[in-house]
Amino acid sequence: MIKISLAAIVVLAASGAHGQTGDWRDSIKPNGWSLFQTEPNSEVYFRIGPAKATPTGHPLIWMRQEYSPTFREAEGIRSTASLLEIDCASGRQRLLQSSSFLKSNLNEPVSSSGPDAWSYPQPGTVVEFPQKLLCGRDPLK
Repeated sequence: MIKISLAAIVVLAASGAHGQTGDWRDSIKPNGWSLFQTEPNSEVYFRIGPAKATPTGHPLIWMRQEYSPTFREAEGIRSTASLLEIDCASGRQRLLQSSSFLKSNLNEPVSSSGPDAWSYPQPGTVVEFPQKLLCGRDPLK
């Protein structure tokens, strides 16, 4: 299992290197978001806040995804932002709200949804990471 620290995410985000000149990622502006993962057709960022926890004490985290022009071309979506609530005690999480945008960098909102039911994150996926970051442990242990 790969362990990822917040410091590693910040270093990766600070590097700003996306690869070749003219790459679709060159137009992405982190704007305070920490880069977590880069794939050929998407990038995933995280940001803790603005609210740090719900009234029940569950921590919150924002997840942002930026997509290449062709990845979600049929939908016309270039970026999304989702607010997740994490229940560290049970290992569950739920989506409180999600918004989709027609342009990169969270510009031109087109739709929003939420909240969803509680669920357990699938191991080895990007949605498992908030549990590890905010709870300091693997989500299902």
